[in-house]
Amino acid sequence: MTGIKRVAVAGAGRIGLPIVLELHKTGYQVTVLTRDTAHLMKIPSDIDIKQVDYDSDSSLTEALKGQDALISTVAMSAISNQPRMIDAAIAAEVKVFVPAEYTVNSRDALAQAQPMMSSVVGIQKYLATKEDQITWFVINCGALLEFVFDHPVLLDFDNRKATLWDGGEGAISLSNFGLLARAVTAVLKSPTRVHNHRLMVHGGTITQNRALEIAKEYSAQPWTAEHADSQAAYSASMKSLSDGSASTLEQLMGAMLTAYNSASFGRCDCHFESAYTEPDNAWLGVAKILPCRDRGSYKDQSHGELAW
Repeated sequence: MTGIKRVAVAGAGRIGLPIVLELHKTGYQVTVLTRDTAHLMKIPSDIDIKQVDYDSDSSLTEALKGQDALISTVAMSAISNQPRMIDAAIAAEVKVFVPAEYTVNSRDALAQAQPMMSSVVGIQKYLATKEDQITWFVINCGALLEFVFDHPVLLDFDNRKATLWDGGEGAISLSNFGLLARAVTAVLKSPTRVHNHRLMVHGGTITQNRALEIAKEYSAQPWTAEHADSQAAYSASMKSLSDGSASTLEQLMGAMLTAYNSASFGRCDCHFESAYTEPDNAWLGVAKILPCRDRGSYKDQSHGELAW
């Protein structure tokens, strides 16, 4: 494969913008694909911006002509629409495609069994049918610090509550937007080094107990903790999803999140590798960001969102 010089990034939101800026800083010729140019902010003037219709094959194909790689950073709600993007990339003779899958070890069979992962697994299966036409790989970066504060995954920051699975010593890999952007930029220099269509990179790992210690140390308000059995919780959540007792959107999301968290942090038979033991940081040249020793460091790594 010849060198990658021209990179298109689909979307320039919370994840996409740092990737766009890092690619630009490193010297790639960057093109941003967007539905609405009016909402773009902080894009350097020498970056090409193309307004596209993601529901149109011809619009996508035309926008991707001349590009060497396509990095998808679309929102979770648009994950299932990526096959059209993949087909357009192939039609435009793009060499490399990276789907929007910046999450846990999504090539792990047990992780793939999680209800929350169904859409990304579907994209992987679709890409597998096209791998003779385009090089592809996912970038698994664990939980992004900027998103950890949005949902009760590691801890419930909104309610200052911790659900500690099987003792709380389960760990998870963490990254932030900046580290992910550096990993994307680095891997495009040597895309053929990626094994099994998966790049694993992280800023470090942290257990629930350690996260709770930090939260208690620096929070002005008290925290509560409860212990939970991962096997029982996982079984109950999956049952509610299969028998229809989780019927409202809130119930469905709650059941899927409980299943995900118990399998991620617990020791149940559904546990998947949520804390990477052999990440690709070294050959990428991407330094870790954890452990941080003080509150200011954690706040820096989360882009200022550490407000407990």
